[in-house]
Amino acid sequence: PFNPSTTISYFLSVSGRVIVTVYDILGRRVAALLEGFQDAGFHSVSFQPENLPSGVYVVRLTARSFTTTTKIIYSK
Repeated sequence: PFNPSTTISYFLSVSGRVIVTVYDILGRRVAALLEGFQDAGFHSVSFQPENLPSGVYVVRLTARSFTTTTKIIYSK
């Protein structure tokens, strides 16, 4: 659980286009955190939910042909 913000960290083994988005539990996109080219290595992006209710959210990271998701819990 986090409040008021959280940092999403990840490692890219190769350079490429990266997209990081956050969805609510119903699958609606609530935030676009990053969309662009990044070099290989460690990276992080901050998520500061504004005007969002407490609850479970899903972070989706897509880099090249790889996609992963993780659940996060926002608690006001």
